[in-house]
Amino acid sequence: MNIACTLRQLRASLSVVVLSSVLTSCGTAFVNRDSGVIPRAFFGMTVLDSQHVTPTLNYGTTRTWDSFPMLDWADINSSAGVYQFQDLDAFLQLNQARGADVIYTFGRTPRWASSKPEAPGPYGPGQCAPPSDLRNWDNYVTAIAAHAGPRITYWELWNEPQDPEYYCGDVQTLLTMAQHAYQIIKSINPAAQVITPTVTASGGPAWLDAYLSKGGGNYADIISFHGYCNDEAESINPVVSRYQKVMAAHDQSSKPLWDTEADWAGDADDVLEGSGNQAAFMAKFYLLQWSAGVSRFVWYAYDGGSWGGLWNPATGADPVVAAYNIVQQWMLGASMTSGCMTDSSGTWSCALSRPGGYQALVLWNSGKTVSYQVPRQYTDLRDLMGNVRSLPRGNLEIGGSPVLVETGTAF
Repeated sequence: MNIACTLRQLRASLSVVVLSSVLTSCGTAFVNRDSGVIPRAFFGMTVLDSQHVTPTLNYGTTRTWDSFPMLDWADINSSAGVYQFQDLDAFLQLNQARGADVIYTFGRTPRWASSKPEAPGPYGPGQCAPPSDLRNWDNYVTAIAAHAGPRITYWELWNEPQDPEYYCGDVQTLLTMAQHAYQIIKSINPAAQVITPTVTASGGPAWLDAYLSKGGGNYADIISFHGYCNDEAESINPVVSRYQKVMAAHDQSSKPLWDTEADWAGDADDVLEGSGNQAAFMAKFYLLQWSAGVSRFVWYAYDGGSWGGLWNPATGADPVVAAYNIVQQWMLGASMTSGCMTDSSGTWSCALSRPGGYQALVLWNSGKTVSYQVPRQYTDLRDLMGNVRSLPRGNLEIGGSPVLVETGTAF
């Protein structure tokens, strides 16, 4: 969790892909996905209280960070050689039953192992610092990787290290920790995939650039970031582009790029909070990230309150959950062959296809309502409220909430 970026502070695919061609529309570049069916794993969700909250939605990836209780280093490893894995086991069992991949995120050094035990931080003193003795790090990584075994495939090396609240050490030390962790994890489970320390906000690209310049790419199979932006979902595009440029500068473009945490901004006073535009934002955010080359995106968080909350104990699931389910229905199992593009009116279109000749376009215009001439092959229309109807004759009015026009019924 971190502060949101703004447009002025701009803060690829089932496995490893090489970014191939690029489409340019109205000055913005997008990855052209010539192949690749959109998988369930792309749709990620963080659940903070998985013991008591059961999401009414389908997702293929989840993450341990900020889920509780007892999942982080400081919680599990209360003293040297002492490990409490019962809550982690329950978390893994629950998500195995859901069929969701787990990303385990390292961070939060126990105070007893910290090199700066008095350093302040949001989770407790000393937790932002690297360990005073790397043997304690090695021991923890070995213990948790061995205990989890194949139940955890994805290991994220630290949460938001560009922010001193979460990491108050230097880049070189974290790089050494990454090298140790990579070697330990791979020796225990060669099929495991290691993710870079995940950065965010305006300092994210620069921190990742420094980390990769020191050789950080040697100890990562996946590059990651946190895509917090502003209340315009389209602002994710330049953010993704900046990380892709950093990857290219260090010969890392062949690796997947994941967004492991983001929502519609995270600020308690965000203008989307409590508004109907949240559903539109979520739909656009998933569509645009896949189009731009992000191969997994983990929403933060199902029960996160102002931080992307889709549920609360008083009212239950928010109507935005329905929009999540609908945009997933539109995307899951489809291919996005030409990416998302804008025309001269600011209208976005994302082309989807499926075997058997099915074609669809997702359309929206965040700035205004426009009259859009839908190509004749499209016969039906779906919206984020679940309504399905025949396309009207003549032009179609397009506004801020995405709609899908299709050549027939695929689901």
